[in-house]
Amino acid sequence: MNSLVVGLGEIGQPLYEILSQTYDVGRVDPAKGLTSPLGKYDVMNICIPYSAGFGEIVKDYQNTYNPGLIINHSTVPVGTTATISNAVHSPIVGDHTNMVQSIKKFIKWIGGEKAEEAQTYLRKAGIICRCVMTPEETELLKLMCLAKYGMSIAFAQYQKDIFDKMGFDYDHVLEWDTNYNYHVVRTLQRPLIYPPNGKIGGHCIVPGTGLLNFMFPNAILNEVLKLE
Repeated sequence: MNSLVVGLGEIGQPLYEILSQTYDVGRVDPAKGLTSPLGKYDVMNICIPYSAGFGEIVKDYQNTYNPGLIINHSTVPVGTTATISNAVHSPIVGDHTNMVQSIKKFIKWIGGEKAEEAQTYLRKAGIICRCVMTPEETELLKLMCLAKYGMSIAFAQYQKDIFDKMGFDYDHVLEWDTNYNYHVVRTLQRPLIYPPNGKIGGHCIVPGTGLLNFMFPNAILNEVLKLE
């Protein structure tokens, strides 16, 4: 089975490293000078950042490489994958400093009519999968995952701002929560986060929260967006 990875960035490169151990995998990333021969491919893995022209970009690659199945791994607005024929959505979750291990460790959710076909492909490469009926569900799950983490960061920043104003040591907040976590069931434990001093870095949390807030506005999410 021959396949492609389109976009060799923070998620595309580690995904390529995993898939290429099992399959013949081509790489496409114009910014890095990577191209693959024209022809028909069994699977095309999309790992490019979302932009206003995302759907058209993917369709151009689809017309060029004629894949039988498209797996969209990118974080996108709800409803994006459904506009692309023969496509499923399967977001990547994990630690960007060790994404290869994260992809292998986290259950990889797949949404869409061809989810089971995508599952067969990914499982052969050692990736644990879970299928749901629609790509809209996995798109929403990923956006909510990013926003929930962002909300925890935003609240940590709120706590630190107050402690700084009062002249208290923020480490005591972490000490308090550590002790709290030790004595409650795991489902009630709190994240231990040192705030980012006014700005959330990276390419995921704030943009993803922005996409969610645009579609499903909520004042809570605005606190995350303030840390852009």
